[in-house]
Amino acid sequence: MPPGLMGRIGGSQQQSVSSLLKSLVQHTCPGIDDSQQSTLHAFAVGMLSRSVQPVSPVDEDDKSEEAVVLERIKRYLAAQGNPRDSVIFSELHVKASRTGAPNIRPMLSLIYEIASKSQTPSSSLSIVANDSFLHSAFRHSQSESSQHMKNGGGPIRSSQPSVRQRPLVPPPSSSSRALSTRNSENRVSSMNDSQSAYLTREILYVFQGIPGSLIQFSSTESKFVIKPDLAVPSSVKIHVDKLCTIGWLYSKIRKFLETKNADKTYGLIGHSLCAALQQEMTEFDRLIAVLESQVNVSESAGEGTPAGLSLSQLDVWMFEPSFRLKMMAALVEENCRNKKGGALLTAVHSFGFHGDPAVKALTRKLLHCMLHPLQCMIVDWLCSGHLTDNHIEFFISENPAVKYEKMWQDKYSLRKGMVPCFISEQQCAKILLVGKSLNFIRQVCKDNSALDFLQHGPNAEEKKREHYQALLKENFDVNLQKMIVESEGTVNSVLLDLLMKKYKLMDHLQAFRRYLLFGQGDFIRHLMDVLGSELDRPATELFKHSLRSSMESAIRATNAKFDEPDVLDRLDVRLLEWSPGDVGWDVFSLHYHVSGGPLPTIFTNQCVLLYLRIFNFLWRAKRIEFVLSHIWIEQISYARILSCMPQLVPIIHKCKILHHNMTNFVHQMQYYLMFEVLECSWAELVERVEKSPNLDHIIAAHQTFLDAILSGALLEDKLHTLLTQMRAIFDIIVQYQHMQARFFEAALNEVFASKQYAQTIRENSLMGEWGTTDVSEEEQNARTRHFIKEVLPKTRAEIKIISTSFRDMVINFLVSLHEQQDENMQFLSYRLDFNDYYRELDSRLKPTRLSLPASGISTGFGGGRTR
Repeated sequence: MPPGLMGRIGGSQQQSVSSLLKSLVQHTCPGIDDSQQSTLHAFAVGMLSRSVQPVSPVDEDDKSEEAVVLERIKRYLAAQGNPRDSVIFSELHVKASRTGAPNIRPMLSLIYEIASKSQTPSSSLSIVANDSFLHSAFRHSQSESSQHMKNGGGPIRSSQPSVRQRPLVPPPSSSSRALSTRNSENRVSSMNDSQSAYLTREILYVFQGIPGSLIQFSSTESKFVIKPDLAVPSSVKIHVDKLCTIGWLYSKIRKFLETKNADKTYGLIGHSLCAALQQEMTEFDRLIAVLESQVNVSESAGEGTPAGLSLSQLDVWMFEPSFRLKMMAALVEENCRNKKGGALLTAVHSFGFHGDPAVKALTRKLLHCMLHPLQCMIVDWLCSGHLTDNHIEFFISENPAVKYEKMWQDKYSLRKGMVPCFISEQQCAKILLVGKSLNFIRQVCKDNSALDFLQHGPNAEEKKREHYQALLKENFDVNLQKMIVESEGTVNSVLLDLLMKKYKLMDHLQAFRRYLLFGQGDFIRHLMDVLGSELDRPATELFKHSLRSSMESAIRATNAKFDEPDVLDRLDVRLLEWSPGDVGWDVFSLHYHVSGGPLPTIFTNQCVLLYLRIFNFLWRAKRIEFVLSHIWIEQISYARILSCMPQLVPIIHKCKILHHNMTNFVHQMQYYLMFEVLECSWAELVERVEKSPNLDHIIAAHQTFLDAILSGALLEDKLHTLLTQMRAIFDIIVQYQHMQARFFEAALNEVFASKQYAQTIRENSLMGEWGTTDVSEEEQNARTRHFIKEVLPKTRAEIKIISTSFRDMVINFLVSLHEQQDENMQFLSYRLDFNDYYRELDSRLKPTRLSLPASGISTGFGGGRTR
């Protein structure tokens, strides 16, 4: 290449680009005619118009490519037998670089392309003449060159700058298609080396989703296709279509990454997946760069088709990468759509259930990157109870609106949809429990000293985090279970120690047992004695301060005074809502305050209401026992007084028989409630609380305790019929009390009147007067006749009605017990009719005779037995 031309290219700023290109063609190819020079000139203009980019800062890739082209030109000049030209060219390049001339690399590429064609001009021209691709490009370049000359021949710049350098082949135009039609007789059945080289370079760009001049993206078919007006053998077209699938896969993955990277709500786990996929895409881009460098090296050697990079060999090169792209595209298109957080981890993990080891390896690589945010969330939760989840992707959720009284039950919960499939439900529940316990100690117990004890010194929490994260990175599945077990044991032991020692949980459970479940018998009995007369009044006439005073006097008079002051201070009186006709017995109740600290977590409002229901039932049953006791006292007290009237003996006898039946029924029910239900359930509660590993087990044991009492005391909804029958029996006993009181009042009045009449006769006789008068005698006889003929028959009728009603109610109650599926209810039926008295009265009870084991009858509550 003449030095003068090089000097003009490097230094002339006055000549136009078109004239410089014409001079370059003339000096490079001196042995061709004018028509061939015009053709090469148009080709050079077309190349330069597509190679020149807008002026921009030169990056490292441009510098490296420029060095490659410069080295090729120097080797070419040296191969021409004149090493001095190579030295001069290097000096001119250095001068041009120092002057800041733009777009040196495209001009160097142009010089090299024209110079390489000058070796065999005829061959080069024949290729140009017979190649429909290039012929179309020449015609298009000539039209652009003419337009450029009309515009003044200024510097040529690309109207559509691209990120990556495109192939130096312009897109075909309509004129090129016409020229291709006119030269159809020159086409051959197979592609030559030049065509393969251009097509190979195009495919390399298609691999990265970049359409070219020969292969473009069809929006209708949604894939990359060869332009339909280009003559390509069918076998090559099939091969190219197969390779173009890689570009379609690449575009799918790239679109997913661009969309999700721009989505700020996708979460840390989702962006970790994007980062892992981006690493895979970067590896793929590196492979494409290696293939492209091989193409460039082959072209620098002057070969038409690069050795070792034919379409078939390119297919072999891309076999494994295309498979990985296919797997990644299937993953992002089908499994990961509209998923985030733990659900996204589950989708990716499930994708690895595949027989191909390559798919498993890819899945493990993606999961390794995605697990890091999840590991940080788990470690923060286990170490401090802090929930770092700004994008709602962790499987534990928090409700900030919940108050501290319900923090344990309602503030933290599991998101079932965000639980990864490789973490079991049991592990999730334990992880939730550890963090919840830490927050419970901090927020409800307000005991920072316990948290300091857990940390074991300064900076212990940070060291613990680092240790846990290292364990999870080493082996997630195995070490996660170890972390959970270690954290759970330490945190739960501290929490339970606080509950038992600082807040005295067992003392409060004992208080509920003693005062609301009638465990303190002397206190309950004395309280009834003190309040008996006051509770007989209407409910509207009761006052809390008066009832509270009576309760305090009952405490001072019994062993209840030895309880802890904190327990006695929490004991109070409560009056229920009254209805018309209610008396004090119907609305009176004891209440135990549990406000403050962690106690409301165990003794919730619902639990307190259950205690209230149980107390009211036991209070009603205890009142019946109290009533029967007073009935017996009246019978014993008045029996001797009324023995003077033989007419009353049969009635009193019937009253005693009825009272005995009622007492037997009530005592059996009392024994069943107090021993088989309450005592056995309480023993189970104490055992479970002592063995409870965490607060959840204590809450569950307490709830089981209450449920067992509700079931045994007939307070469940399904036992409402039995409860109604039981209350009816209690009501008939109260009715019997009122009847007997009226009878004894009438009988006592008659006895006292008769005695008074006899005393009057004696006194008058001692005074020497008539013992009685006709009027007095008539009045006495009339009163006696009224008592004997009206009061006694009425009393007998009332006793008979009450006795019959009581018997029928008990029989119906026993039948209902026998029909229950629960064996405890059937055993209660046997206990109430242990001597078959009621069975002989009603045939429905004949099947109730149960076959008993030789060792005795199992009560079903706490394993107790009755022989």
